[in-house]
Amino acid sequence: PTGSVTLSPAASVFTLSVNQSGMGVGATCNGAVSITAGSITKVIPVNLAVVWAPSAALTMLPSSLTFEAVAGIADPPSQALAVTAPYDTAASVKVTENTCTGAAWLTVSPLGSFTASPSATTFTVSVTASGIPAGSYCSGTINVTNSIGSWGTTVFLKVSAAAPTQISPSSFTFSATARGAAPASQTLIVSAQAGASITAVATAQTCTDIQWLSLFPGGSITAGTAPASFTVSVDQLGLDAGASCRGILSVSTNSGTRTLLVTLSVTGAQPLSATPAGISFTHETGGPGPAPQILSVSGVGRAGTFWVATTSKSWLRVSPSCTAASPCTVTNDGTFDLIVAADPTALNTAATDSAVISVIGVGQALGTVNVGVSFTRTATATAPAIALVTNAASYLTGPVAPGEMIAIFGKPSGPIGPDTASSLNDITCPAPCTSLPTTMDGVEVIFQPGGVRAPLTYVSSKQVNCLVPYEILGAPAVEIQLSYLGRVSDVVTLQYAATQPGIFTAPGTGTGLVSAQQYDTQGNYMGQNSSDNPASPGWFITFYATGEGMISDPAVTGKVTNAGPVLPLIGPPGVTIDNLPATVAYFAEAVGFVAGVMQINAVIPAAVRLGQTVGLSLAMGGRYSQPGVVLYMK
Repeated sequence: PTGSVTLSPAASVFTLSVNQSGMGVGATCNGAVSITAGSITKVIPVNLAVVWAPSAALTMLPSSLTFEAVAGIADPPSQALAVTAPYDTAASVKVTENTCTGAAWLTVSPLGSFTASPSATTFTVSVTASGIPAGSYCSGTINVTNSIGSWGTTVFLKVSAAAPTQISPSSFTFSATARGAAPASQTLIVSAQAGASITAVATAQTCTDIQWLSLFPGGSITAGTAPASFTVSVDQLGLDAGASCRGILSVSTNSGTRTLLVTLSVTGAQPLSATPAGISFTHETGGPGPAPQILSVSGVGRAGTFWVATTSKSWLRVSPSCTAASPCTVTNDGTFDLIVAADPTALNTAATDSAVISVIGVGQALGTVNVGVSFTRTATATAPAIALVTNAASYLTGPVAPGEMIAIFGKPSGPIGPDTASSLNDITCPAPCTSLPTTMDGVEVIFQPGGVRAPLTYVSSKQVNCLVPYEILGAPAVEIQLSYLGRVSDVVTLQYAATQPGIFTAPGTGTGLVSAQQYDTQGNYMGQNSSDNPASPGWFITFYATGEGMISDPAVTGKVTNAGPVLPLIGPPGVTIDNLPATVAYFAEAVGFVAGVMQINAVIPAAVRLGQTVGLSLAMGGRYSQPGVVLYMK
């Protein structure tokens, strides 16, 4: 404002303006603003210089636009055009089709006058390929004009022919049973140019009294980059046996319309079937009853019914109870499961008996199927008995340590496992084998405290090898119990130790030649140590042991070590060769083996005796491996 105002401690704001109208380039003007408050006057000088204005040249980005379209398909997406000026200037925009002038294919929005400015003005450029033949290459121009000139951006449109439509299969054939379950649906695959409209319609030509033919989805869909799938279904409900129906599928795309034939043949009801053809039960006196088995009835369809009769045997149970007065019905998937059980309390000791289950069709479910059932009860077998528990590497008895691999030996009175031995393989531990099984061929080993089932590596009638669970850490005493085919041994109590080292030997007997690989002083692999391939001082040997005790977290019972190093918590092992201390170059859980098997790399001392076998010993936490383990020296 001008004139009198009241000032205050808060700032008062005045707006100062100038007008250079009528002044030429180079004019310089001087003025002042005076503010008087009481006896004090402040003068603020004002200077105005009129300078040359730059040209109002326009900039259009991009300088050209290219569109690609497919004949008969949706138009390509619009693109953006940006126009800027060094300062605000009036301008106008228009479009010109240079070729393909028979179709108004190029548009821009907004159209007409606008103000160009340093801030970009954005226009939407669109093309319409409708009416332009495939193979055409069209060009046009978008011109923007202001007071000093005109600027343009060239627009190109390429129209390609649509790829041919692929339809598979060329026809559909269905076969169904009268008043039975509808046959499985089939799939129609249509591959068309992406963006094209696909219209599929199903029409029955015969058997038109019922709606037996259907298609999903119906009507039109837009083709994508992947082939389109339609589900073709038929339902013979309401059609009699012998009916033969015909229909067509009309598939229309930008490539034209194709018709596909659909046929449906309806046959009579099928006879009953039952799986398995025979059922066997066995039971050991004093043991748990045999597990129930499933008898699956099929072939009668969704409208079929049946009932079940059995020979008069008190031990045979069939459920549900499908009687003639209250028959059962096969479910929509075409099968019905009966549970067949045998009651051992209703059969004399060490006896064998047989029975027959008759499945009898009703109405459309034709025929009768007889299924034989046998039941054998044997005398009580001898329970497994544990005779000895040793370290699986040293075969010495003694305390057991967490993670130690142990060997359990049975008494001659009965087997503790299967007659045919089993060990770890692709069947007992399928690839990728990341954790060892705790059940193998009916054998389990349970540790207390905790009731933990041990990972198994080998089972046979006389010997079972397993890993002591890490869960026994710190237990005052350890109890083990072996179960084979549901029969359980007596409990065996063992002492607990933090470590119980044992070295694996080549003969697998706990004594003799160590199972060791050897490397020369340059690190070259020199094969397995043996009498024919002895080692030299300074060489490295790699051998394996068990009973190293607790490992670093997480200590997972039965886990296969897949990376290293996983170290025992008790600390580094001590190795002596020929009663001389050997340098331990590496120690950790062996990669590729179960946790509880440790790898040790040691250097053979320079002063070792030559030309003979020398002793090898391992110490862990104050406990030593078995005596009698040797290494051959040159």
